[in-house]
Amino acid sequence: MLKKLTRPFVLRRLKRDVLADLPPITEVQLDVHLSEDEALRYAFYAARSTTSSILLMASVSTRSRCWPRSCGLRRFCCHPALVFPDAPSECAKVDAFLELVEELRENQHRALVFSQFVDFLGLIRERLHERGISYEYLDGSTPKAERQARVRPFSPAERACF
Repeated sequence: MLKKLTRPFVLRRLKRDVLADLPPITEVQLDVHLSEDEALRYAFYAARSTTSSILLMASVSTRSRCWPRSCGLRRFCCHPALVFPDAPSECAKVDAFLELVEELRENQHRALVFSQFVDFLGLIRERLHERGISYEYLDGSTPKAERQARVRPFSPAERACF
């Protein structure tokens, strides 16, 4: 019964369930340098986060050796506005991403983009929309039937490009 209740919230695919004719994964490491404003905000946030962790650990029993898990720095590295609401909308990582998207489009390639931060994907969607770039957005709230219909054009048989 628990499996039935949680099934709509869990997307789990086994390797054997994935089409065998998918192309191999291409990984590209792209170094992105923070702007001066982003670097200053990052340094401030990192120092504040470290200080908070040290103070918290000092107040926790010495038997506990685990540092508090914080995703704030990872969120900041995606976009400063995810941590600082007053941060400018310009972001080195997003700008680099959009340049890469334009290059992929020029060469008629497709790409899958993943992020563990849904609000970051929201910022990406806004920027894609501003540039008139079409995309498909799927998350855990997308019903299974709709998800299958929206993924179909990306299958090798369809060869649809965006």
